[in-house]
Amino acid sequence: MASLTGSAIKDTYAGLLKFTDNSGVTASLKTISDGEGTAVALSLSTSTAKAAALEIENVAEDSTGTKSLVWDDTTKQVSYRTTSAFGGITFGAAGTSTPTITALDSVGGGGTITLQGGGGITLAQENDTITISAGAGDVQLITAATALTTADFGKTFFIDADASTGFDISLPEAVAGNEITFVIYNQSNATHRIITTGSAEYFFGAVTVIGDTISGTSTQRVARNTARVDSANHNAYELAASAAAVGGLVGDVISMKCYDGSGWSVRSTHGTLAGVVASVDVITGQ
Repeated sequence: MASLTGSAIKDTYAGLLKFTDNSGVTASLKTISDGEGTAVALSLSTSTAKAAALEIENVAEDSTGTKSLVWDDTTKQVSYRTTSAFGGITFGAAGTSTPTITALDSVGGGGTITLQGGGGITLAQENDTITISAGAGDVQLITAATALTTADFGKTFFIDADASTGFDISLPEAVAGNEITFVIYNQSNATHRIITTGSAEYFFGAVTVIGDTISGTSTQRVARNTARVDSANHNAYELAASAAAVGGLVGDVISMKCYDGSGWSVRSTHGTLAGVVASVDVITGQ
């Protein structure tokens, strides 16, 4: 760095810094310029220093510091925010059927994420490994009136129909993307129903009933909007082996999938012991 010792002011004034108004510092920010009046990217007042742009060549590392500088692009002010002294981050796993993943910094700050299986997905944890599996699916037999829950999403239920009285199977409240499958294990002439539970829930889709003659086939098609605005007349799904408009024989498969929090999309084909099927009335009201 060159010294001004022995130099005349007339020869060196251009290298001196001053305020652009050639007066002293005040409470208001004033721009600094060189001796020839060229402004620099710095302003000063008795309380504030302002840089139009800032570059820092080197910053020392500090793994124990707990404050970070932040800049407000509206007020242009720089302030600090207290943060954790992260250091290294460690991860851990725990739990069995509902495993958790925990992340902690060097001073104990962090959080935990809990994983939940369902819909045919199973979870298992051992040491630091979590295994996610889509199993073969749970299969259960229904022999009497049953209320299903959200834990039953993804399962297949075989309906062992009662020959004399019939019964209802209540679905869980609809959750978008989940599905339940039913298979008729034993047929019955008594009316059995699959019914919705949640308020204003409904069935829509297509149900085909095939009679015992070649010409005895018909399909009920219910549009979603039709069922949605008239849910009271579309919230039950009936089975009755000898009913021409309903049917439901051994081996018939009924697939139900939640479209959203209200609608159940249905796709199925029923056989019936009746002859010609003139119309289908499987999706009806409770």
